Amino acid sequence: NQQLEQILRPGIWGNLEIFPFLSVVQSIQAGAMTGVLTITRSRGRAVFGFDTGRLRYAQVGTTLGEDALLDIFSWTNGVFRFQNEPLDLVANIHGETMAVLLDALRRYDEQQLAESSRDAAETRADPADSLSDTQTWLAAPTTVLHEDEEDQDTQADDPTSEFEIPLATDQPPA
Repeated sequence: NQQLEQILRPGIWGNLEIFPFLSVVQSIQAGAMTGVLTITRSRGRAVFGFDTGRLRYAQVGTTLGEDALLDIFSWTNGVFRFQNEPLDLVANIHGETMAVLLDALRRYDEQQLAESSRDAAETRADPADSLSDTQTWLAAPTTVLHEDEEDQDTQADDPTSEFEIPLATDQPPA
């Protein structure tokens, strides 16, 4: 944190792959710095405002406030730059920085868990689909050769076959 704080003081930039977002925020908080942290990457831009180390403003793309924190936690790359300057952004984050971050992390984890559960449910085979596939396979004509017949009869056509699968009808079976 001390090394990162020394890098941040003059307004130097860094990479999120080396210094994750939470580490940068902790350094700004520990140094009680005032200014704007900007993170850019090919698919977006994020801006965070700090007042004497307290996070007071967050924007990721068009998302503002605590919801923006949910978005930034998914960023694993990007270039950040902290500029020491008076904070002239209207506050949209209220409360203690660590409490706000921990709450946002909890919400982010819950969101990730819900998404992974939903993905797992979508990848599981639907029993109704599997049954339909099985029924279709079983009902497909199968060639049955009798000693005195040609290759023309099929098991599905043979009304005496013990493997016959009745077709679904509105009428009850006889």
